[in-house]
Amino acid sequence: MRILFVSHVSALGGGERSLLDLLACLDRQRFSTYVALPERGELSAALDDLDIPYDLCPDLRRFHRIHSVRDGWREGTSLVRGSLAVLTLVRRLSPDIVHANSTSAALYAMLATSLTRRPLVWHLRDLTHLGALAAPLGRASRHIIVPSQCCARRVPRQAAGKISVIPNGICVDRFSTLECDPIPADRLDGPLVISIGQLVGWKRVDVLIQAAQQVRQQRPHVRFVHFGDDRFGDDPNASARLQASIDAAGLSETFRLAGQCHDIGAALARADVLAHAAYPEPFGRVVVEAMAAGKPVIAFAGDHGPAEIIRDGIDGVLATPRTADALAAALVALLDQPDRARSMGKEGQRRARSLYDRRLIAQRYADMYESPLGPRQRVQRETIMAP
Repeated sequence: MRILFVSHVSALGGGERSLLDLLACLDRQRFSTYVALPERGELSAALDDLDIPYDLCPDLRRFHRIHSVRDGWREGTSLVRGSLAVLTLVRRLSPDIVHANSTSAALYAMLATSLTRRPLVWHLRDLTHLGALAAPLGRASRHIIVPSQCCARRVPRQAAGKISVIPNGICVDRFSTLECDPIPADRLDGPLVISIGQLVGWKRVDVLIQAAQQVRQQRPHVRFVHFGDDRFGDDPNASARLQASIDAAGLSETFRLAGQCHDIGAALARADVLAHAAYPEPFGRVVVEAMAAGKPVIAFAGDHGPAEIIRDGIDGVLATPRTADALAAALVALLDQPDRARSMGKEGQRRARSLYDRRLIAQRYADMYESPLGPRQRVQRETIMAP
């Protein structure tokens, strides 16, 4: 079975890392995989390492909010050009399935799959309100994959029968054996709380800074490090604004913005707790990674991904209400109970291994691809996928 994956970005975010974990584990005797992406970058380098062929479609790009007629013309032109690029690729490769790795990718792939009668798998990875786009995407898709129940609730009711909830898989073994220390030694004179995520508003790093200020008043020896940057250019001023907040809160020696994390496992290996202030979070890949590393996780309760992953009080803490006060209280309580924290870490490891191992998740994808519910009318061709 030949599968063409379409990615609208070439940088590595959570969705792209999850795609790589899937590609690494799909049985190559059953599936031939190929990827369309905009340009060379982190994603293409990782595909080279996996020996996965890919094609560059420069007209694929991220969509932005429309504020004017000019914006509308630019985005519309981009959609047409990117759609034609994917159509050209589909006609050349004749894949059995086109798997769009995001909603933006699904918009680009919708025309190509409609004209060529190829099954479209729409991977809805976020909680963006789709508005008028939801219904046509639902109709065009043969199958819709979501990583969580909260994402499933964003799918149009008419397409609910096409949904499979398949969480993101991770390489569990990678996170259970690392001992690297990525934090400078002078920052490690107390318990270490880390946070990992892009510098975008809904990751709520500002809330974590407020919580850190309260924790410092009670436990001045606790240190905080946040890993992440503005991966996709959504908020170029975010780092400077957050650093100003850190300085204004008197946390310049306590809270560090460490930039992009190139080895999440190494960062987690040295941490005592992962604090995940994001809300609403569609899944929470880093939550699962921290659990696999044996670290307790504190996140917010509510209708989002981490609340579907964490069992409150067993393998992590779900703080409520979703405020800096509640986050600070949960952090102080957990840091004051190291035995409880270790117990949560061990339970989290067991949960990550049993539910989120990428090999188990890849098998669920394989079953979906080949099932009657999924893209069932496989197109038979004598040709093979070629670079």
